[in-house]
Amino acid sequence: MWIVQPETAAAAGEIKVKGIDILQEQDHTVQCGSGTAKYEPDTNTLTLNQAVIADNGNALAFGIEIGKEGVTVELVGQNTIDAHIGISSESPLHIKGTNGGSLAIHAYKNQSLGTNACCGIKVHGGGLTVQDADIQIRVSDLTAAVGGLNTVVSGYAIDICGGENQISNSNIVIDMPNNFDTDERCTGINATDAVSLTISDNSSVTMNSVDAGIGMYGGKLVISGSSLTIANADQYGVSCKSVEILNGSDVSVLANRYSALQANDNMTISNSTVNAESEKNNSIICQNLAATDSAKLTAKGYWPALYVKDSVIKDSAVEAESSTSVGIFCEGGNIEIAGSEVKSTSKNSNQGGMLIEGNLTMTDSNIISPGSAGVNGIRATGDISVTGGSIEIGEGKISSGNQMLIGGTITSNGVPSYDNVESGQSGGQVTFLGADYSAVDEAIAKAEALNKADYTNFDAVEAAVNAVVRGKDIREQAIVDGYAAEIQAAIAALKPVEKPEEPGEKPEEPGEKPDDPAEKPDDPVDKPEEKPEKPGGKPTGKPDGSSNETGQKPSVNPSQDQTQNPAQTPTQNQGDGEKSPKTGDNIPLLGWLTVLAVISAAGISVGKLWKR
Repeated sequence: MWIVQPETAAAAGEIKVKGIDILQEQDHTVQCGSGTAKYEPDTNTLTLNQAVIADNGNALAFGIEIGKEGVTVELVGQNTIDAHIGISSESPLHIKGTNGGSLAIHAYKNQSLGTNACCGIKVHGGGLTVQDADIQIRVSDLTAAVGGLNTVVSGYAIDICGGENQISNSNIVIDMPNNFDTDERCTGINATDAVSLTISDNSSVTMNSVDAGIGMYGGKLVISGSSLTIANADQYGVSCKSVEILNGSDVSVLANRYSALQANDNMTISNSTVNAESEKNNSIICQNLAATDSAKLTAKGYWPALYVKDSVIKDSAVEAESSTSVGIFCEGGNIEIAGSEVKSTSKNSNQGGMLIEGNLTMTDSNIISPGSAGVNGIRATGDISVTGGSIEIGEGKISSGNQMLIGGTITSNGVPSYDNVESGQSGGQVTFLGADYSAVDEAIAKAEALNKADYTNFDAVEAAVNAVVRGKDIREQAIVDGYAAEIQAAIAALKPVEKPEEPGEKPEEPGEKPDDPAEKPDDPVDKPEEKPEKPGGKPTGKPDGSSNETGQKPSVNPSQDQTQNPAQTPTQNQGDGEKSPKTGDNIPLLGWLTVLAVISAAGISVGKLWKR
C-alpha cells in the first residue's frame, strides 16, 4: 500500500478539486474547463457537470481529494480527470450517474509522487458504490525517475481497502499495461481487504488488458445478472476467497500465467455462462465447485482445466479441456454429476478425461471422457456409481479403486461396450444393475387395454408380449428396448374386425328401388289414379315407409286402397242388431251363394278401376 505525502493529502473534512478546497470557494464551486465542480452541503454531494479536471496536459497529483465522510460524487454529462490519482477518498465513497452521466479517468505518472502507485479511484477506508454510471479508467506511463534510475510503479484502476462494495446498473471499462512479465504491476480492481464486491443489476465490467483482473483474497465476489469480461490478463483473472456467479450472468476470462478463476473456498455458478481459459495453468481452481440450474461452464487450461475438491454438477453443461493433463481433477474429494452434460478431454494421448481422488457419482447424465487404448478415460480411487444416462470412454477404460455400480450405458466410440469396465482392487467388484423395463411395461399395459376380439391379427401382439424375457441387466438394455418396440409395432399394425350392419337400419323393401335421378319417371298409365283429398279433410294414412301410432308400418301394396277396399271391412249383421259377426257354421247354402256373388262383383269393380 502506498502512502500519500502529507503535503498533498486532503485534511479531514476537506474536499479538494485540482488542489483547491472547494469548501472555501464562493458558492462552493470550482471552474473545471468549460464545466464545473459544485458542492452541496445540504446533501453532501459533489456534482461534476461537464467538468474537465486537468493541468494543461500534465497529470495532476490528485484530481479530487475527499477527506469528508459520506460524500456522494454525482456525474452530469461527460466528465474527465487526468491525474496520478483520479479520485481519492478517506472514507466510503458513492459515485452515481444522472441521466447517463459519465466519467473518464486517465491515471498516469506525476513525478512529484515518487513511487506511489497510479490509481483511477482510491478508497482508503470502507467501501465503494458505483450506481447508474459509465466510467472509463485508463492507466499508463508508469515509469518514474527515482534517484537517477527509472522505476516502474504499480497501477490500479480501482483500489479499495475494506468494506462492502457495490457496482449497480453501471458500465466500467478498464485499460492498463500488462507486459511486465513476472511482475504483477497493474490490477483492474484491487480489493485485498474488502469484505465483498457485488456486480449486479445489469452491470458490465470490462477489462481489455491488465496484469491481474480482480484481487480480493479474503473477500467474496458476487456477479448477479451482470457481465464480467477480462479479455487479456497477463497474470491471473480473478482471485477471491469465494465466487458466486448467478441469475443469468455472463463471465469470460482469459489469463496467461496463472488461473483464470480462483476461489480459496467455494465457487458457485448458477443459471449463468462462464468461459474461463488459462494458457499456462489451471483454468479454474477452487475447493468446492457447484454448477447448477442450467449453468454453462467451459474451461480450458494447460494443466487440469478444473482443479477442484468436493463438487456438484447438476442440471448443467460443463466442458473441460486440458492441453497436457486430465480435463477434470478432483483432489481428495468427491464429485456428483446429475442431469447434466459433461465433456472432459485431454490433448495429451497419455491422459484421460477425469481423475477423481475419491468417489464419483453420475446420475441421468451424458458424459464424454475418452481415453486412448489402455488409458483410463475415467478413474476414481474410491467408488463409481452410474445410474441412467450414458458414458463415452473412447478406446480407454473406466475404473475404480473400490466398488463399481453400473446402471447406465457405457459406450466405446459410440458403440455400447462393457469390456473396459473394471475395479482395480482385489476386494472391489463391478455390479451391473438390471435393465430398465419401463418402456416394455408401458407397451404391455397398452396391449392389455385392447379387446382381442376387435382385431383379426391380435395374435401378433400376443406373440410380441410373450417374447419378452425378464431379468436382463444393463448390458442388454438394447434388447429390452427392442421388446418394447416390437410390441408397439404390433399394436400399430392391428386390423379391426369388420362390423355387421347396425340393427335398426331400414332394409330395402321388395319392389322398391332406390331413388336414381337418372331413372325416367314412371309411366302415368301404369300407376293407379290417386284419389284427391277432400278439402279440409284429414289424411287417410301415413306416407309409405312411415309408422303408425303402434309402430307398425301400413301396407304398401299399390293395388289396394285402405279406405275403399271392402274386403278389409268385417261383415256385420244389420238386421238383428247384433254387433258380433256371424260364424260360418250357421250360414245356409243360400248365404254362401250370396257371399260368392258379392265377392265376384267386388272383383269386377276393382278390375275396372285398375284398368282406368
